[in-house]
Amino acid sequence: MISPTIQYRDSVTETDIQVLAQLTQSTGFFNAEEVEIVEELVTETLTKPDSGYLWLVAQLDGVPAGFTCFGRIPGSEHSWDLYWIVVGKDYQRDGLGKKLIVKTEEFVKHQGGKLLIAETSGKPQYESTRQFYLRCGYQWEATIRDFYAPGDDKAFFIKQLG
Repeated sequence: MISPTIQYRDSVTETDIQVLAQLTQSTGFFNAEEVEIVEELVTETLTKPDSGYLWLVAQLDGVPAGFTCFGRIPGSEHSWDLYWIVVGKDYQRDGLGKKLIVKTEEFVKHQGGKLLIAETSGKPQYESTRQFYLRCGYQWEATIRDFYAPGDDKAFFIKQLG
């Protein structure tokens, strides 16, 4: 069996409004409001190209399988936020997330970024996400207790890019 070819694109399309939202929902990690946020961010990017939201969409044989959404932090000389990293449920555990994050880091570094910040929930369900960031060379920098809800902390991970 031949492995599917991964292709990356750095733009979003009208069809991505629903496709990327469906990928996000398929993970089982994000609630309905968060899925709507993905739709809103794609829409905002399409209607306001200078919105500051940048995208990297990974496609397997032409079908979107995962994505990152990221951007430079306004007012910062070299710090960037990784807003989203999503790999659809059917594409998880094959290294696609790692490939996406590496490609995103390369892009940020090429744009002069030196620090990439990722945030995630402190819920037990997100332990695999926190471990993913650690395996990718991120450091657990800080935690804000009860940020999202009582018992749901916000964890900050950082990576120096050079």
